[in-house]
Amino acid sequence: MTPLIHRPPAGGDSFASSAFRLGYAAAKVQPNHRYAVSARIELDGKLMFISTEQHSVKLDGSDPQPLRIKVDPVR
Repeated sequence: MTPLIHRPPAGGDSFASSAFRLGYAAAKVQPNHRYAVSARIELDGKLMFISTEQHSVKLDGSDPQPLRIKVDPVR
């Protein structure tokens, strides 16, 4: 699975997407459980952005690629 995380480009006010790989132990995925992905961005330990929507994933190879997660600024 290759989700995206949004980060500000240098010198800009808008946000760009950056790809990264999210690893997990496939052997520990239980078929009767529900899984979701969330995102948070911190700077020097301070929360700056966080996802506010639920992003359910099946972890069976059928999830959309890339997975896009919108993050909102913390107010």
